[in-house]
Amino acid sequence: PVLLELKPGAGFIFGCTSEMMPECFGRALFGAPAGLREQAAQLVAGSTIFLFDLTQRQLYGVFAAEQAAGFNTVKEAWNAKGAAESPYPVQVPVTILLEAPPLREMDPGIMSILRDKKDGPFGLIPEAVAHRLANYFAQRAKASQPPQN
Repeated sequence: PVLLELKPGAGFIFGCTSEMMPECFGRALFGAPAGLREQAAQLVAGSTIFLFDLTQRQLYGVFAAEQAAGFNTVKEAWNAKGAAESPYPVQVPVTILLEAPPLREMDPGIMSILRDKKDGPFGLIPEAVAHRLANYFAQRAKASQPPQN
């Protein structure tokens, strides 16, 4: 059963370390290296977003992009050295669509849904994959989207 109302279009999996996670959640901003700029250009307000913790090997969801991806919009993000540019300049502000516990990378459902993703855990994912993943989170959390006003 479909549990979440999701915007049509591709989704995206951002990555971070456990050390970066408080800043990701504190700023409600996810970032990626410049090499993913072209992929992230397909994101629009409402795109389905996930965050993969490289340290704990867990996937967090479900988030929505608040706007299209920007480039170096928050220069100081993840930038302890004060460089002119964030090390993760592809940036998307996010909002929480569903509060759910993270899922382990080796979760059989996650592995099944992402089995065709050959270019690593990060980057653009097709709409069907993003929606299956979001609804898997919802089913696992035994939750549904709160009513919209």
